[in-house]
Amino acid sequence: MPRWLNLLDLAITPLMVRDALKESTSQDTAEALLRHFVRKRSRTDTDRDKTDFIVTFLYRMVVPAEQQIPAEFVVDHPSEFEEELYVILGEDEATPLPEEHRQLVREFPFIRQEAEDFRHFAELMDSGIMQRVRDIKQRFGPSFYHPRVLATSAASNVFFGQRF
Repeated sequence: MPRWLNLLDLAITPLMVRDALKESTSQDTAEALLRHFVRKRSRTDTDRDKTDFIVTFLYRMVVPAEQQIPAEFVVDHPSEFEEELYVILGEDEATPLPEEHRQLVREFPFIRQEAEDFRHFAELMDSGIMQRVRDIKQRFGPSFYHPRVLATSAASNVFFGQRF
């Protein structure tokens, strides 16, 4: 079965995952997909992108709309969504995130503050913030699949999506 899943996974692009999640995807299906990508042994950039779309979809489903963009974006303590990710992934306790990656997580609130100053989508694109966010996500390497990073990434994605 895992071999068939990996074969099918090769045929599916991140954009196909994003588009499929817009349709009538259930939370159970998204959770199963998330578990697949988090537990996958060999990961690629496209796996990270697919996981990013899936975790953002789950964030929108699990976190009430009025709480999706909190006034204060705190990343040093586990959010309720991060704790929900531990349940979804079947993990009892947090594996420590390397210090260099904890520092990368702490950059997200500063990027959000910077983005709040932009009034137009063109300003956002010209600023290079989106590429910086993408570069940060790549620098996480395997730590991208840590619940703290996934939760922070999802909250950031929703912020940018609602803002622009």
